[in-house]
Amino acid sequence: MSTIQFSGLASGIDTDAVVAAMVSTYQYKIDNYEREQTLLQWKQEAWTEMNSQIFSFYDTYLNQMRLESTFNQKTVSVSDSSVIEVGSSQTLPEGTHTIDYVESLAQNASITTSALTTESGASVDSSTTISELSDSPLAPGESITVSVSDSVDANGNPVYTEITLTGDMTMSELRNTLNSALSNTSVTFDSNAGAFFISSSKTGESQFINIAGDDADKLYQILGSEVPATSTTGTVSSAITYQDAVEATGSTTLSSLLSSHDATLNDGDTLTLEIEGKTVTVELSSSMTMDEIADAVQAKIDASGDITNSSIAFDADSASFVVTTTDEDGNETTENADFTVTNVDTGENSAVASALNGKVRIWEDQKANADTTLGELGFTDGVDLELRFTTADGEVITSVLSNMGENTTLESIANAMQRDEALIAAGVTISFDETNGYFSFSEGVELNFTDQYGFSLNEDFGIQENVTIYNTQGSNAVLSYNGVEISSESNNISVNGFNFTVKSTTDQAVTAVASIDVDAIVDYVTDFVDAYNTLIADIITKIASSGSGYDPLTAEEKATMSDSEIEAWENSIKAGLFYGDDDLQSILTMMRTTLNSVVDGNEFGTLSNIGISTQSWEEKGILYIDEDKLRAAISTNLDAVTQLFAGNGSGTTNSMGVIDQLYNNISNLTKSSDLKSAFSFYNDKVLDTKIDTASDNISKWEDRMAAMEAIYYARFTAMETMLAALNNQSSYLAQLSAGTT
Repeated sequence: MSTIQFSGLASGIDTDAVVAAMVSTYQYKIDNYEREQTLLQWKQEAWTEMNSQIFSFYDTYLNQMRLESTFNQKTVSVSDSSVIEVGSSQTLPEGTHTIDYVESLAQNASITTSALTTESGASVDSSTTISELSDSPLAPGESITVSVSDSVDANGNPVYTEITLTGDMTMSELRNTLNSALSNTSVTFDSNAGAFFISSSKTGESQFINIAGDDADKLYQILGSEVPATSTTGTVSSAITYQDAVEATGSTTLSSLLSSHDATLNDGDTLTLEIEGKTVTVELSSSMTMDEIADAVQAKIDASGDITNSSIAFDADSASFVVTTTDEDGNETTENADFTVTNVDTGENSAVASALNGKVRIWEDQKANADTTLGELGFTDGVDLELRFTTADGEVITSVLSNMGENTTLESIANAMQRDEALIAAGVTISFDETNGYFSFSEGVELNFTDQYGFSLNEDFGIQENVTIYNTQGSNAVLSYNGVEISSESNNISVNGFNFTVKSTTDQAVTAVASIDVDAIVDYVTDFVDAYNTLIADIITKIASSGSGYDPLTAEEKATMSDSEIEAWENSIKAGLFYGDDDLQSILTMMRTTLNSVVDGNEFGTLSNIGISTQSWEEKGILYIDEDKLRAAISTNLDAVTQLFAGNGSGTTNSMGVIDQLYNNISNLTKSSDLKSAFSFYNDKVLDTKIDTASDNISKWEDRMAAMEAIYYARFTAMETMLAALNNQSSYLAQLSAGTT
């Protein structure tokens, strides 16, 4: 509850002014602590900015100049630029280098295609379907399944993905299907050219595109490509899949529902519902959604005129068509719709009706994972699994897992195989590949699953036997450098510090002459010196600036000034925040001393002997470069120049390069301690504590002032109340006196 204050109503005293004067000593304390806190916060902000400047110099320029590779810059001229193109960064030894020959370039794995045409001879665009192609192997409604691969698993075995192509699939849909199945291959269709373009994203003999299956030749035909002349027969492993039901939604289409049930909607199929003794009939189309089917039936109910107590809707919560009936008392009952689907020509279509009645589910293929059980794959308890491994040497190893239960996981099967002594002795490894959803085993090994009766279970475990496999392979670049033959998956070659790109083949030698790139090295040194000068010039200015000596403004003082006056006042104070700062002075002194140090055992010894020196003492360490002297030193003895900057030394600090010394010295300053955090060049923890202390003092004195104000206001309120009573009494007596006279 707030206290009612009487501000001089009876006494005429300006109570607020009097109380403010009486607590002014407290306000003085608060103002001082607020000034102290403001200065500390400004100092913190200034140090944060300076810390960033120093660390940027350390991380960018020192980190670069302490590397010998920075000084190992070369220019390279080649005798035939049509054969090799030289990269921009070169660190190869000086002298002449020879590309003796280039036998071949690295190539992508690619499928050569030609322009496609339709049966009528018209051009093909992205909307053309497979069945419309000239000599198409697929008619409308027909389909083929093939397996494609362009990557290998951890054991080096190709990872296959099964894809299904239909005669109704468009060129753009075919492109998307292939791109989804192939992770390292780009498949595009150009409508202008009417052709597919298919190649691996990288070059080299590790790149491949495999198409496998009895109908693989048909995919090549669809793509407008010649079927490869050679093929192999082998085992193809793809993801183990099982079907799982997903509840339909109102937006689920009839076509997607029926395809998962292997049901077909025929032309003229109609849906019938018996409701309130009446028959409602709706013609179906594959594009209708569940909501649209319900709406169509409801529209027929509304139009009938004699079905008045019932309605139908697709209920998303139960994933079913629900008929709601209201009796004469207003009570509602619900039940699932019971549809029939018939056709005048073909009779009843029970498969479509079955998909729509009860809970409507879409059956989707799910990729198996390590925790997938045999039960989810359709097996029951008591199955025996016989696994036959055929090694690359033709050795057959049989292992039997007896009486497997439906709760047995695929990972546990793999783990059991890993413990098989015969497999261990043969060096065969097997694991469940979670990423690809199948069993992965040693390269060159074939795996076959059968049950206790000898029936093959390979299809259940994603394995196809005796499959025709067509392979398109990438190739490596083959060349000879200084007499050594090199095989590279890329045409971008890096050898002996020589970076170049192979552009064409040749049986003639191509020479490359490497020399010191003096200009590049001078640029690196100049950039470093410029950055150093910028940093220390800023430090020197900050340390020398005393500022105005003013104190930060209080809120009361700011109220009497304009914004521009406040900004000018505060900037004059901030200019002197680093005046005489010991930490910043120490960093400056360390940097100047280190760069002026002598490197023991070095021909040049100091930076000044290669043209990098100070001039007037008044500039306090600003560096200047005598470029002619620097260039001469680089050209005369690059190794000594490199060691002067970036040498590791012989175990003593004085033998290290000056940049290495400076880098280490600054690194030591970035270590954390009780006073500062890591990568902080000032005692940030101390400054944080001081700011917190000032804040605590402000709060403490504000509380004290508020308590004293309350006491004084209470006293003045009591006085005002008493004076008011006396005034009332005097008035009363005066009235009595006036009445008696």
